[in-house]
Amino acid sequence: MRVQIPFFKRLKREIRAALGIKKKRKYPALPAIQPFSLKRLAPEDIFIETQTERPKISVLMADDGEILPTLNALASIAEHPPRRSIEILIATGDSSGPRFATLGRVKGVKLIETAGDPGMAAQLNALAGGAAGDMLCILRNGAAPLSGAIDAMVDLAEKTPEAGLIGAHPLNPEATQQNAGAILWSDASFSPLGPNDDPMKPEYQYVRDADIFPGACLLVPRSLWREFAGFDENFAHAPYAELDFALRLRAVGKRNLFQPDACFFHFAKTGDESATGQSDSVAIFASRWGEFLRKDGLPRQADVARVRDGARERKVLLVIDQTPPEPDKDAGSRTMIEFIRSFQSLGWMVKFWPQNLNYSANYMKPLQQMGVEIVYGPYETELAEWLDSNGGEIDAALLCRPTVTPAFLGDIRSKTSAPALYYGHDLHFARYRLEAEVTGKASSLAMAEALEKNEAEIWRNVDFVLYPTQDEVDAVLEREPGVAAGAVPAYCFEDLEQRQAAPPGKSILFVGGFGHSPNIDAAVWFVKKIFPLIRRAHPDSRLSLVGSQPKPEVLQLAGDGVKVVGWVSEEELKACYAAARVAVVPLRFGAGIKLKTVEALAAGAPLATTAVGAQGLQGLAGICSVEDDPEKFAAAVIRLLAASDSEWLAASRRQIDYLGARFHRRRQIEALRAALETAEKVYRSRPVRAFNGKFVELPGI
Repeated sequence: MRVQIPFFKRLKREIRAALGIKKKRKYPALPAIQPFSLKRLAPEDIFIETQTERPKISVLMADDGEILPTLNALASIAEHPPRRSIEILIATGDSSGPRFATLGRVKGVKLIETAGDPGMAAQLNALAGGAAGDMLCILRNGAAPLSGAIDAMVDLAEKTPEAGLIGAHPLNPEATQQNAGAILWSDASFSPLGPNDDPMKPEYQYVRDADIFPGACLLVPRSLWREFAGFDENFAHAPYAELDFALRLRAVGKRNLFQPDACFFHFAKTGDESATGQSDSVAIFASRWGEFLRKDGLPRQADVARVRDGARERKVLLVIDQTPPEPDKDAGSRTMIEFIRSFQSLGWMVKFWPQNLNYSANYMKPLQQMGVEIVYGPYETELAEWLDSNGGEIDAALLCRPTVTPAFLGDIRSKTSAPALYYGHDLHFARYRLEAEVTGKASSLAMAEALEKNEAEIWRNVDFVLYPTQDEVDAVLEREPGVAAGAVPAYCFEDLEQRQAAPPGKSILFVGGFGHSPNIDAAVWFVKKIFPLIRRAHPDSRLSLVGSQPKPEVLQLAGDGVKVVGWVSEEELKACYAAARVAVVPLRFGAGIKLKTVEALAAGAPLATTAVGAQGLQGLAGICSVEDDPEKFAAAVIRLLAASDSEWLAASRRQIDYLGARFHRRRQIEALRAALETAEKVYRSRPVRAFNGKFVELPGI
């Protein structure tokens, strides 16, 4: 049996550090992309289910002179059909030619004769003229979509009202990257980004603005295509027709977005397309867009990292936390997602460094689709090394948690010229101290003492300190009067709906992540001390304990009207709240504003909680029951279960009104704006910007 003693673990780390030995890490495997080879296909074996009347998507395929890539692209669509209805229109040249005859044997396609020798722009205009879909999906050079590629583009267009063009992620047949969009330079030339590189690198895996999307596939709303009369047929070279169209869209405030999840195998290498008419197209483009190129174009020696993000004028924020946000697991993750949205509303680009550096598609993809670059291993393993290449582009850093910040604050100070902000999520030392008082655990008291030293060290060495409540800010200023600190709403809502009817029955709901000791204690305390009193008055009452990672002490609470549900999806959680007659938050220790409390308020389920559950929510006791005594807590729940439907609705509406007045997004945005401005001033006024602090090692970590 292997025994791990904290002393020897620390000693081993110290020896490694002294010898300069880095512990090798194993990172989760990334999704593998299998190479693709063109297959000899019989056209009559390909069948695509299409819709001729009001399809959602019109797939347009111009005549590029190659029949084999076109057949493979059609076969790929047949194998991986979008979940939305489609039609497929193909330019065929003269109807007497072999292309027309061959493609006519494919079931489900519509052939458009393009006699003569029209250019690519003219072909696409002709195809678009016969299209009926809301979205035009332009497939070039027989690009073959991977599963979900077309839907990923449409998803992005539908959730981004300002979207103009959506560009795909073209891959070479050997599964390397052709490009991740391209950069337009001031001399009217353009360069593909990341040619022949690994497409799974973090810098290629997030939605961002791009100047042009060479090859593969484009998506554009048909309404925009019509409004701007499609591609200008004066451009014989297709990329410049696309560039001209993209800039016309940008001129009216539309965005041209790279969609990394729209992967297509593309059989014409970037730059290998026909150069027919290229010099004339460049001359026309440079003449038409000369003023734009002089004003907004960048020389080829410009910093590619900044240009890649479309961040010529935008500031960049680096966020550091323990993991990518996992909103179905913990409240802090939901806060970080809302912070990121608010920073983006302020015009900032956001990059995210998770301490564990583990790739997790389930949690990373949502942020990447929001436009956040998330760094992960094995591509990056040390923040200091990453900052050597990227530190000059960081305009501010937001570090989170006293268990995370000590590992990175020194690198931020030494490798960037960025002000450092700190968000503690809550006062960790206060939470552990209260836990020690309630449970009597000596280990909790030791952790509280160590954390208090580290949190104070962080406050002294950052430029602005943020906490969710003014009480926490006051506690910071009492201990360190010289620091700059402020409160910021941890959660925000824009559209809260009032409940229209009370649910039947006598269902009681407690939601919490049960890997978190305060929630375990709350569940045990409520079931053993409070719920029996409720059952005496309401024998038909039922309690549901909902949340991730229920520990054995929670699982064994099941029975006698208690159901341990465990983890649920977002939709399932909404259904739980909709069915609940009463929501309870029976916390006896913890710190900061509790998501479970705010969530119950937002759901409109009348709430009973404790003083700890109501922490940071000024005036909550005026609209909800806040009781620490088990008998009084039980009496409050009994009253709510017995309330008439009209009384229930009145209580629900008071909660929604309370929340809307305190947690609107504009309040969070203004608090973060003020924090950034103050942090910048504090940073510039510091005589010495290097980090000189010293942290203590946390017990058991």
